[in-house]
Amino acid sequence: MLINPLPMPPKQKIILFADDDLDDQELLKEAFLKIDDQLIIHTETTGKDALSFLEQCSDQDLPGLIILDYNIPDMNGAEIFELINSNIRYRNIVKVVWSTSNSPLYRQICKDAGIDHYFEKPQRYQEILKLGQKMLELIV
Repeated sequence: MLINPLPMPPKQKIILFADDDLDDQELLKEAFLKIDDQLIIHTETTGKDALSFLEQCSDQDLPGLIILDYNIPDMNGAEIFELINSNIRYRNIVKVVWSTSNSPLYRQICKDAGIDHYFEKPQRYQEILKLGQKMLELIV
């Protein structure tokens, strides 16, 4: 008799989003909620605060997606993700950097740090909506 494996639990619809630019933070958060109003979005403005939030999360409340601005106070996004990736507890979380810079150097640093995706910040709201949809598809 063949036993069916238990289904994989859905990835959390919880997002941790850290960006020190409050306008950028608000625009992406608004786009996410326009796409899916059931999301739980936790925002921070520093890398240390983002790390502190993760440490305080129970396993079932861990985000399914972490988005960091590359140039955030305290440490850059790649440095923060290196710390996050060093903890097995966070390995299954999708990790994204979004930045105003499209620098090949930043992209390579992020790739080396184990970041799943690097996106350049869009200039228009419609583009932010499209990017928000693309990011959410990473955790569906």
